[in-house]
Amino acid sequence: MTATYPILPGRLLWSGEHWICFLRAPSAQEDSVRVSLYRSVYSPAGEGHVAFVDVPGSLQAILTDNRAFLEFIRTTMFRGKAPPFGSGLPVVEAAFRREGDLKKSPSWVMEAGKHLLDVTWTQLEPPTLAFRGDPEFQRQRPAFTILFFCQGARLLLDGQRIEGTPYPRRIWREALGGGDRSSCVFAIAETMIRPPD
Repeated sequence: MTATYPILPGRLLWSGEHWICFLRAPSAQEDSVRVSLYRSVYSPAGEGHVAFVDVPGSLQAILTDNRAFLEFIRTTMFRGKAPPFGSGLPVVEAAFRREGDLKKSPSWVMEAGKHLLDVTWTQLEPPTLAFRGDPEFQRQRPAFTILFFCQGARLLLDGQRIEGTPYPRRIWREALGGGDRSSCVFAIAETMIRPPD
């Protein structure tokens, strides 16, 4: 007997990765590091990278090697909402490379002008596999994703480590159910589709 597999209606909008690193110093109420990096494998804007970076007092900018992909992220992921990193951030051309072992301590190195960022995720939890089968959810968020929550992370800016560690975020209760999860996470094979109208 030949197995058959369901074919989902709709169209592929985006597939790629999303890397998040939010860190706080002990007893602090505000983040000392906020990085949100998107890597496109497939999108209308092609391949590329966009990183929203907020290291207060040191670097606040949007780094990219594909400005069309940046516009795609703004219009698709934010969908008219206020940008999570504020508005008016300068856009800086950057080079991106991934290093390290994806199963143990992956990192992204970003060269942007005079700045060099090195962000590493450590103490990985087993992957969380998520599928949103409801077409209404799929219109708003990725339909498929594989999430690796991390209990450790670090950011080096121009060779200097920025103080801070991961902390629990309530945002994951709504997205995945259950309790709080780490502020440091990366998603591989994240896929957004547009269901048929």
